[in-house]
Amino acid sequence: NLLPTLLRSIRSSFWMVMRLCILRFRFRLIRILWSQRYRILLEPLKTTVGEWLDIWLKQYVTNTVAAYTWDSYERAVRNHIKPELGNVKLVELTPLQIQIFYNRLMTEKGLSAKTVKNINGVFHRSLEKALQLGYLRVNPTNACDLPKTKRKEIHPMEEEDIVRFLDAIRDHRFGNIYWVTLFTGMRQGEVL
Repeated sequence: NLLPTLLRSIRSSFWMVMRLCILRFRFRLIRILWSQRYRILLEPLKTTVGEWLDIWLKQYVTNTVAAYTWDSYERAVRNHIKPELGNVKLVELTPLQIQIFYNRLMTEKGLSAKTVKNINGVFHRSLEKALQLGYLRVNPTNACDLPKTKRKEIHPMEEEDIVRFLDAIRDHRFGNIYWVTLFTGMRQGEVL
């Protein structure tokens, strides 16, 4: 009575293993065909984070964002991500490594929480593209905790301060710019 049950169990286990092997084979075949179709020249197992970021910037970002945005992405990659994580293999990148990197940016480099969030945005976007292309199974930046940003409290000028300021800039060569800035609330970059 035990032998037929045991044989049934072995047969069903055998077929489950066979199905799993077939699924793995199909996945590999689809990946090979897909990479040939799109002419992927990248070996995900050997590619470093730095190499991937260079490819991502050149192939996926260059013509899709404004020039200023591309410059900010490239600065984040060049100044922060590549020096710390550029030599790590893409497939070996872990959330812990990235979390330590973000913590160092704040403690050792003294960057603000907003800047760290911006760097995370660039890194997350690049790893999302690697995930879409099948170079990663998960995006490790998803598991990282980002620092909370602190909003600066705005302190508008009092009426007496405004009068004194206007008197001080009356004959200044940039007086009109200061006047426009004061009464419109525009930021420095917007005024200039």
